[in-house]
Amino acid sequence: MYGEDHTVSQKAIESAYQLIRELFDYSKSFTLSVSENQILFDKNLLEQSYFTDRFVKDFEKMGIYSITFHRRMNKNEFVNFLKFLTHRPGKTKQKQDLEKYMQERGIESIAVDRIRYMAVTGEVDEQNEARKVLGNILTRHPEILDKLLGDKTKQLMETPLGAELPEILPEQANEFDVVDVLSKVIEQKGLFDKSHEEMSEADKQLLNIVETVRENLSEDAKKLFLEKLDEITQKIIMEKDQTEKLLEKEFSLHEISLLDSISDVLEDSLRGEWNEKHKYEFRQRVEKLFKTNDPDAIESMIENMLQFFQKNKEMWVIDAFKIIIELAFDAGDESANGFLLSELMRHKEHIDPKTSLSALLTNALAFFCSLLLITRKFSTVIRIYQEYEKRVRSERTQESLSDLKAFVNDLSAPENVKNMLSTLNDNILSMDIELKALVEKLNPAPLCDVIIDELGHRKSQYTALAAQLLEPHKNAAKQKIQEYISSMGKLNRSDMGFIVNSEQLRRSLNIFNLAVKLDKEWAYRLLLLATNDRDDRIKKHLFFLLMLYPPERVERVIETIFLEADKELREEIIQAIAHNPNPVKDYYFRQIILFFVELRLFIIRALQKNHTEYSKTIFLELLNNWVIYVDPLPKEKIKPFLIELINSLEPYSDDADVKKALRSFRSEWKSESILKKSYSIFSFKKDEVLSMVDEVISR
Repeated sequence: MYGEDHTVSQKAIESAYQLIRELFDYSKSFTLSVSENQILFDKNLLEQSYFTDRFVKDFEKMGIYSITFHRRMNKNEFVNFLKFLTHRPGKTKQKQDLEKYMQERGIESIAVDRIRYMAVTGEVDEQNEARKVLGNILTRHPEILDKLLGDKTKQLMETPLGAELPEILPEQANEFDVVDVLSKVIEQKGLFDKSHEEMSEADKQLLNIVETVRENLSEDAKKLFLEKLDEITQKIIMEKDQTEKLLEKEFSLHEISLLDSISDVLEDSLRGEWNEKHKYEFRQRVEKLFKTNDPDAIESMIENMLQFFQKNKEMWVIDAFKIIIELAFDAGDESANGFLLSELMRHKEHIDPKTSLSALLTNALAFFCSLLLITRKFSTVIRIYQEYEKRVRSERTQESLSDLKAFVNDLSAPENVKNMLSTLNDNILSMDIELKALVEKLNPAPLCDVIIDELGHRKSQYTALAAQLLEPHKNAAKQKIQEYISSMGKLNRSDMGFIVNSEQLRRSLNIFNLAVKLDKEWAYRLLLLATNDRDDRIKKHLFFLLMLYPPERVERVIETIFLEADKELREEIIQAIAHNPNPVKDYYFRQIILFFVELRLFIIRALQKNHTEYSKTIFLELLNNWVIYVDPLPKEKIKPFLIELINSLEPYSDDADVKKALRSFRSEWKSESILKKSYSIFSFKKDEVLSMVDEVISR
């Protein structure tokens, strides 16, 4: 009904995504599956409804039986997945369409047909799974067969294999191209690696087709084909030797198969490129290996990958290591994480630090640490760092120092610092010992940059924690802060000078607080410099922040900010004081009332808009000492001032203290002695003032 960019659609997507994220708080993954026209959430049967029936129909149309969502799923993957599921008229989507779509877009956290539960019992339907695997084998190499067959299409179509494949149009091909294709068929299908008994019916039919085509090759092509067969045979022998070694370690055939398949993905990437398809396949196979819970198998996989890197020097292997580390964390198994870390550290310890393999392991360990930061395992990160330091102390070579520096640089990367900060609440008052020790090891520049950037997203309370984080790198932090404040004029502003971007405004306000917390005396000059800013919100913030300094140093500055402020800024300052008073604010406010006579009437009217206890206190102070406060006023302003003051007490007319003060003022006002001695000019106009007093008291 609505397009994907419509507000309604966006809200629905956001709600669904947040719901799924909440589910991940309870489980690392969950599966929606179909069994006997019913929907199961993991092994739990959902109550049948219109929506569950719709799910069943959609699953059947696409030929799938389950969708598994993993905790590492991000919003982009979720949205792309939904885009595929959106039905379009005239288009029938199949499972292979979905798998291709997911591979192209690198969707690795959502899996199709990975798990199948049976209703009630929860058992995996392995027989049907086997039938599906066989069906996939029959259509695994259509592009190869298409190139091979040419005019033999009819012959193929008469075989059982041909009946399972779509009709293939004849295509002319050079016989040397055919040799390449034949080699790929033999290698990918492992036809020469199987005994006749081990071959499936589909394998046997495919081998017959290969033999038929080979008979029709020219002598040169046959010679080339035999050379390629020899290469394949040698590879099979090597793989068998490797398999025998694995069997000697008492691995199960399933584990051997998984280790071989992981190596196959790496070799395949070597021939082409490390693309999204390879990453997807690698992730699926490593995840299965982790499920075996066999440390020896994991150790063997790590050794194989290190040997692969030593031989081929392909830097994308670090991406493969990152996938392994991510999967170990996603599994939520502390023992698996600990074993994987110990294996990486063990290999690191025995490798020359100047080699590329050492650099690879440093990169992998830094990535491991980035995930440890997310889980607040700061002590483990410190332990890894100490191993690097230990090596520097024992060897004292330029290579070991460079290795330590490379590790610190990777650990201090902005994304890692952000991971660390994401685990810290704004209201944390102090750091634990491990975090403090870790922060001391990080590079100052990226740490300062990320913390200053975070100030634009965090509440003001965060500055207390930020100051503690930056304490070990105070000089670098002070330099960054000074540069920021000095360049505030370059921020995105309106014609009136107001900072337009709310994030920039919040960062600017927080950076003043941070400066004071880091070094109050050093920050004083910067605050004075910033009082010239054109944004009234900055001036208002500085008006109160300067109150942290002794009055003899800042009193005139604070008064100047108030005097030079426009009406709106003055009212905002008065409102802030009335709603959140403290002794320091009260002191400066009373000073302004006492010494700046021309502002008294404005202050009374501004306080009238804030019916707070503090406003009442100020009104009573003025009324109880009215003789002092009207003394310096011009004759023509005395009456308006007193009438405005008395009228300000009307909202508090039921208060006993207010009534007492009004009656006391009335008595003093009527006393001729006071009037004659001090304000005899009132004797002719006291009726209007008394009338206002009586009116307020009567209310």
